[in-house]
Amino acid sequence: MSQKSLNFDRPYLHIDGKPIEGTDNTLGRILASMLSQEGSEDKYEFNKHAAWIRSLWNGESLSLDKADLDKLKDYVEKKAKASGWVKSQLFEVLDGEDDKPSAKAAKDGEHTPFPPAGPKPKK
Repeated sequence: MSQKSLNFDRPYLHIDGKPIEGTDNTLGRILASMLSQEGSEDKYEFNKHAAWIRSLWNGESLSLDKADLDKLKDYVEKKAKASGWVKSQLFEVLDGEDDKPSAKAAKDGEHTPFPPAGPKPKK
């Protein structure tokens, strides 16, 4: 089965599109924390989730097949207790917007996902 690599090692961004100062929160760490609160009756599933949690917390990419990707999307969309702001940033990764820089690059000022607020500059 084909695997898709997802990199959640991106900063959690404030509404202005900049990383929140003084934190090392990445989308991966936020998702790892959310998944760590999930229970499962299936030994295979909770072992798989534990491996995902470790990888996400350590800034590593996840390689998921379509079935696992669909489960993770469903979890984030319907079950995760998180704001729409957090979920929208997670879906940027889940839906494959891979052109975003890593958490380190964003801290170095290389990430501005939103246009500046206010009127457009005159030409």
